[in-house]
Amino acid sequence: MRFLTQEDSFEWCKHHAFKVTVSSNGLYETRDLESVSSHSIRFSPPSDSGKKVALARAIVEQWELKSGMLLWVQNWGVWPSSGHLPLMGLVRTALGEKRSLHLTPGHLAGLEDKDAAVSILVVSLEFFWDCLVCTAEDGNAFFTSHDEYCVISCRSVSDIKKAENLLRSVCS
Repeated sequence: MRFLTQEDSFEWCKHHAFKVTVSSNGLYETRDLESVSSHSIRFSPPSDSGKKVALARAIVEQWELKSGMLLWVQNWGVWPSSGHLPLMGLVRTALGEKRSLHLTPGHLAGLEDKDAAVSILVVSLEFFWDCLVCTAEDGNAFFTSHDEYCVISCRSVSDIKKAENLLRSVCS
């Protein structure tokens, strides 16, 4: 897994045709994510921790990692009572990153990083942190928000249908 700065994460998204803007406070804004494609689903994340793990695993495993998957974490401090930053620090240290999440909020996963990618996404879902997950290969994206909603956005009809089936099997 490679760890990217805020700027590098933004450039990665731009290079892979994901429309992400940076707000005045330096955080990404994904309000345009649903408009990138006419194929998107907005839903509430599961409340059960086991279903959150299943959702994270399904998202990571459904999409190809051949050319990389970016997991860009932000807004971990919006609800201080619903998170534990040291846990993410331990996960990242185990993956070889010594810099803080503040300095390197982007996590670029390859084929060998599936479990690591699932772990980053599970922590984000569990703590209601913003996490944007983008694939290089097919242009799919997943976003979980601190405002307790998720969005799956796909550029192809077949991928959004797979996502709908995934949600039925994991979140119901």
